[in-house]
Amino acid sequence: MVKKAYKIQSLQAMKTQQGVVLLVALVMLLVITIIGVSAIGISKDKTQVAGNSMYTLLAYQGAESALARSVTGAAQMNLRDAAAAGGVFNVPTSHINDSNEKINGIANMTSKATITPLKSTACAIVSGVAGSTGTGFKCRVFRVSAETSLALTGARTRHTEGREVNLPKP
Repeated sequence: MVKKAYKIQSLQAMKTQQGVVLLVALVMLLVITIIGVSAIGISKDKTQVAGNSMYTLLAYQGAESALARSVTGAAQMNLRDAAAAGGVFNVPTSHINDSNEKINGIANMTSKATITPLKSTACAIVSGVAGSTGTGFKCRVFRVSAETSLALTGARTRHTEGREVNLPKP
């Protein structure tokens, strides 16, 4: 008899409930889902920002490398050629681009460089440095510019520096 009375009471209690627990559970599930989706979106954005920052730094380093390659070593002839030309001298791309420069095996890094002779000045005399006495040499000031782009990323940068070089007098 006690079992029967208990069953009747529990059935009556179930009929009077309005389903509040179900509603609360659904609202909590919705809130957790929204938080999860927004966390995924924020993570994706931060990953894109980090990737773009990396590509920008790679383009920056490429431009710095192109500046150095355009006026040092065997490419120093570019300065003499620019001085002889008297105007803007386009550095041959073979002097500054490495055909094997690929980023992540996909994106090519390409650079262009120009050398512009600006003015001739008397060389500064530095004691103990050969060729700095000013005899037989003329100092020439150049503007060296390099522009580098990283294909498939949109990363692009341009750098300019000034160089003063001792060149033999013509």
